[in-house]
Amino acid sequence: MGHGPVYGSHTNTHAKDNSMTLVIYLVGWLILIGGVSWALVAMHVTQHTILIVDVILLGIAVITGATRARNRDRS
Repeated sequence: MGHGPVYGSHTNTHAKDNSMTLVIYLVGWLILIGGVSWALVAMHVTQHTILIVDVILLGIAVITGATRARNRDRS
């Protein structure tokens, strides 16, 4: 008994590629945020200021990551 063609598998693969790209992109941002935080701690910046910077950078990461993933999806 043969199996027929699988329809829609290309779209699932494309969605997985986009989500994997987004995950790798966000991991890179998390490494950057960690480095910035470490530098701020080394400069004896207060913890609440470091937290504010981290939240701002994380917001930028999510916005740019979503924008890049959406732009890739259109092509």
